[in-house]
Parts: sequence; structure tokens; C-alpha cells
Amino acid sequence: FATKVWKFSKMMQMQGWRVIEYSNSPSESECLEKVEMLTKKELDDLCPRKATDFHGNYAVIGSPHWRLFDERFRAALKERVKPGDFIVHPFGRSHMALVKDFPQQKHGEFSAIGYPDKDFGAFRVFETESWRHYHAGSHINFDAEGRVAMNGNLPQVGRNGSMYEWTNPNYYDLKDWTPRTEQGEYLLFYHRICSEKGMDTIRAIAERVDEQIIVAGQGSMKPWEHKNLKYIGPITGAARNELLGKAKAILCPTVFIEPFCGSSVEAMLCGTPAITSPYGAFTETIEHGKTGYRCHVLGDWLKAIKRIPTLDRAYISERARRLYSLETCGSKVDKILRQIMALSDKGWYSEESIWVD
Repeated sequence: FATKVWKFSKMMQMQGWRVIEYSNSPSESECLEKVEMLTKKELDDLCPRKATDFHGNYAVIGSPHWRLFDERFRAALKERVKPGDFIVHPFGRSHMALVKDFPQQKHGEFSAIGYPDKDFGAFRVFETESWRHYHAGSHINFDAEGRVAMNGNLPQVGRNGSMYEWTNPNYYDLKDWTPRTEQGEYLLFYHRICSEKGMDTIRAIAERVDEQIIVAGQGSMKPWEHKNLKYIGPITGAARNELLGKAKAILCPTVFIEPFCGSSVEAMLCGTPAITSPYGAFTETIEHGKTGYRCHVLGDWLKAIKRIPTLDRAYISERARRLYSLETCGSKVDKILRQIMALSDKGWYSEESIWVD
């Protein structure tokens, strides 16, 4: 999530927007102005953590580092924002009160929707259409007294569509990812190490293949140790490019409905196929039989691994680079922002079209 914020400023400045970033130090982004919230020492003192920990466990509203950040963030916004400015919320409801506290600004909830968030009044931009429709279908309705509305003996779920929701995938600086056409050297699992990301499937595969699977990420291998699984810990920065690019395929057996799964797209940017679960974001990001395979049962996973050499790595990288570049995604976000800004006077009845070329 940090890299999405980091890349967002560069992407939108390419589209002509002026971006001010409110972030902790040090920030390596290329925004026009950086407003420091916490120093690195303050963050480390208030939130001590190990590299192998799930960093998401520390992203807690009300924690000491959140409270200090929020206090300084509000003060900094009051000094800088002007009527009509756009406040981007890259991690959902973490600062949702700002929607009411800054009513003269437009607010957009970008990408990280649903962990587990609900609509808090910002315009919403989802990572994939499958994730957007998942949220619409899982919406719980309440009656006038605040009780769950019932349809007979069942809760009333689902809601109407919204004209004020959009989708835009994760975006990547192509210079960070090197296309490789030669066949890879190993199978790779590069995610959080937990049941939700599919480690049970990975162990089942390891028991049945005669090769080593590299496991990289945050978490403990203790429940899934096997002679064919080699744990190398979290990999960050430029080392990700080499790790993903030299893999035969990345294995993504996510159990939950995946909103996007950035590591699968990062692999494909290098030409590495992705073998995945058959639902969620993978229905949009994986072209079955061409950029990877979407698997249902164990036999599918084993057969897909055998068929890796039949996939065209040049096509895989070309497609990913065309769909997920800063230029492609930035152009779409630019349209979304301009369409939201055009709602100011007449709302839905505005006769200005931004979305239809």
C-alpha cells in the first residue's frame, strides 16, 4: 500500500495535477510538496516492528502513532487546502472523519476499499470490477430503527448500483520491472505467509512436485514446513524484480475474494506467468491459458505447473505493461477526478461528459 501512495504522486503529476503528500519520513516519492507527519524515529518508537511481521497489523485506528499522525495531519490540512481541492484517501476509513470536517473539498477513497470498510461518504475507486460488485452484493440493509432489514427469514443483502463508483487497477512504473523471455528457474510463492493467502494449497503442491518452491513474505513457515519449500523471508525494493523475473511462475492460491493481488501483476510485468485461484480479481487480471491459469482443484494446479513452458512470456509482459502502466492508469484516474469535479454544479444532471471519449 505504501508503494501505491508513492507511485500515485508521480502518476498524477504526469497528468498535470499538483500533488501534496502528507506522509512519514523518509518519503522517496516525487510529489511537488512533502509535508512530514512523523519522523522515522517517532514512528519506530511508537510502533516497533520486525521485518517478518504482518505490517497491516500495525495499521490500527486509535493507536499511538495513528493519533499523533492524525493530529498533525488535520493541522497541516487546515493550513494548506483550498475550496475545491481533492483529498485522496488511499487507505479507506483511516481518516474518514475528514469527509465531514472538510466539506468544501472533494474526497476520494482509492484502491484499498474493504479491509473491512464501508462507504463513509467519499467517492469510491475500486481496484477491480469483481471487488466493486462483491461489495455491492455483500451490503447489509438496515431498517429505520437500525436493525438488520429482513426478507422473510433472511437478512436483506445487496444494494443498487452507484453512478459515483469507478474502478482503476493498481499501477506500476515499468522501469522497475524487467521483461524476461527465458524460462524461469523456480516456482514462487510471494505473499503474506498465512492460510488466507493459500499456504495449505502450497504445501499440498510441495508434497507432489519434485522441485523446490521458493516462499517469500512476512509471516511464519512453522505450520507448513516441507523439504520442498524454501523460505527466504521478506523481499523488498529492487530485489523483487529479480526474484519475480527469474521464477517459472508465481503461485497465488488466495482463499478469500482477492481485490487485486499486486504480486501476480508484478510477476506478469516481468513475463512470469501467474497460476491462481479461479475467483475475485484473478478473473480480470489472468487471461486463462495465455498469461497463466485459474485453478479449481489440486489436479488443475499440478497440470498448470507442467504447462508453464507452453506460455509466451513476451505476450505476458506486453499485456501487463499495456494494462497497468502509470500512463494507462493515470489517464483513467485523471478522467475520474475530472468527472467528480464536474459534478460540483449540477451533480448527475451535468451535461458535460468526461468519461465517454
